[in-house]
Amino acid sequence: MTQLFWQADLIVGGFTGFYRQGTLILDLRKSAWQYLITWGTFDLGLVIMGWLFILLDLVEDDALHEMACWSKWDGFTRGKRMKKARLCVDLQF
Repeated sequence: MTQLFWQADLIVGGFTGFYRQGTLILDLRKSAWQYLITWGTFDLGLVIMGWLFILLDLVEDDALHEMACWSKWDGFTRGKRMKKARLCVDLQF
């Protein structure tokens, strides 16, 4: 559910006007650029990390699972890293 919120926020954020020196700016191009250079990069990072976590959780096939175990993306959280490391060891023996 959180993933859907950030995904919607990423889309809607570019259409939202902003204030510059007390003047409301509603130009779509300027609003999208302002969003991109302020909160847009942060929101995009959240959306990408969220989908990566979802994809890593969905990986259940042995070959894909083994590749995911040793990928650099698995290092985001220690808990996931430890869980995957134990599964990788189990798969090899």
